[in-house]
Amino acid sequence: MAAAWSLSRYPERYELEIWEKEKCAGGMATSEHIPAANSFINDGVQGGPYSYRNTLALHKKLGFEPKPVTMKISFGKGATNWTNYSASNLAKRLRGDIRKFGTILKWISRFEPVFAFLPIHKVLKWFRFSDDFVNLMVLPLVALFFGTGNQTPHVSAALIARVFLDPDLKIFDYDPELLLSQQPQMFAFDKLSAIYEALAKEIKGKIYYNRPVQVVKRSNKGCVVVDHEGMQKPLSRSQRICLGLKERCLEM
Repeated sequence: MAAAWSLSRYPERYELEIWEKEKCAGGMATSEHIPAANSFINDGVQGGPYSYRNTLALHKKLGFEPKPVTMKISFGKGATNWTNYSASNLAKRLRGDIRKFGTILKWISRFEPVFAFLPIHKVLKWFRFSDDFVNLMVLPLVALFFGTGNQTPHVSAALIARVFLDPDLKIFDYDPELLLSQQPQMFAFDKLSAIYEALAKEIKGKIYYNRPVQVVKRSNKGCVVVDHEGMQKPLSRSQRICLGLKERCLEM
């Protein structure tokens, strides 16, 4: 939706259509009404760090202000539990790995052009970190940072160093005892369904809801998008289309 809004500012250059699989915009970022509390919860995405400047600027432009919060995290349970607000048996057991990780972060940052092309799981393996440290601490934390799911082991090691060390991108400060110890200032989104409704009104283009993409056909003659009912939409070179959850097609 943000990409669609950005492109729609130039109607003389782009003919814009949005095909959305769901009945409303937002994808994984949705809101659920709680009747008993006369309130709501944001489902899927709740907020982020203040380094998300483009997101914050867009929300403010639409008239929505984020709410400041401190971020407490807790991973695992029982013997595998660890947090950024209290000591844990896991952190004590893996203290050697945690301290070594701080040194490795500095090396990654110093030689960033090299580490930018190396996935974090390989770097941790090369430096002989324990499996528990990798699987119970680092990878869950990276998944939280980037929302990368089962692709988390392949995230660039340089990116991970940046979220610890880069002043403009840093989310947490590294701690040699707990890995993370402070509760950073974050923001919580306002009601996401209302934000996306407002954003849809700002977009100069056609928006189709309940229209999932079945397939994108590409050939030397161009690109054709087919919806779930078999309806086809050929794309010219000047068109841009934002699709639903299955696939996105961007023709330049």
